[in-house]
Amino acid sequence: MQDAQHVAIYDITDSKRSLMKKLGKTRDSKIINRVFRLINNNNGIEELSVTVSLIGAYNRLLNKSLLILSSQTVKILIISILILIIVFYLVVHYLDQMVDYMRTLDLDHLDDELVLAGKHEKAEPDALDYFAKTLNQMRLNLRDDLEKHKKMEEFLRQNSQREQLLRELAIAANEASDPEAIMLTTIQSICQYNGWPVGHVYVLSEENRNKLISSSLWCIEDPERFYEFRQVSCRISCSLGIDLPGKVLASRKPSWITDISDDSNFLCLDIAKKCNLLSAFAFPVIVGKK
Repeated sequence: MQDAQHVAIYDITDSKRSLMKKLGKTRDSKIINRVFRLINNNNGIEELSVTVSLIGAYNRLLNKSLLILSSQTVKILIISILILIIVFYLVVHYLDQMVDYMRTLDLDHLDDELVLAGKHEKAEPDALDYFAKTLNQMRLNLRDDLEKHKKMEEFLRQNSQREQLLRELAIAANEASDPEAIMLTTIQSICQYNGWPVGHVYVLSEENRNKLISSSLWCIEDPERFYEFRQVSCRISCSLGIDLPGKVLASRKPSWITDISDDSNFLCLDIAKKCNLLSAFAFPVIVGKK
């Protein structure tokens, strides 16, 4: 019997157990002991005790496993499984990056480009690269659409504010009986709408219809800051083509100076720069042909 190290036969008579024969002895620590009851021809009862070593069975199982693993088919299968595991790990790794990118992407970070960490820059593009490129293009399209949407919102907001300004000016013109009150309301509304710190009304001189003189109508955000500018402006009269008001008087059209430091025709240039005024705008108020 393979792997059996100890075999013994016992006679069992009248509940007594006596050794009849034994063979071998137990040498290993890892064993299995089995006992079998036997009935002989004389209706007697005998007991067969067999002790089997597990080490031999372990060794045979290990040898058979090594033989199976050493076969060419199993080698190919194992290598294929390892390749699949590596490829699956790499794909899942990059897909996790894409999922994290899409999960954390919000409208405030649309300029952040998706870059797959671990991809060699000089390697040929694969499906993952094209997928990442598609995500980046979607991000750019979303950013462009959002910018267009913001510009449209700003355009509609400005239109709404302009319409509101025109309504307010129309109501003020209908309700006021004094032209100076209408002009003061107009200059105040325009300055508030555009966020301009200084607004002033020039009127035609009664002695010379080709000359503009300073009026008492002002809209000043900070009177203390622009006090000196106001004092100088009140002493200036503008003939045709002289200074910004005289230029508008001559052309009968609005005029804009983006940078007053580049315009030598701006008479209050020094004091304006001292008050940190950078630009100027003027428009005519025309009634009929006047």
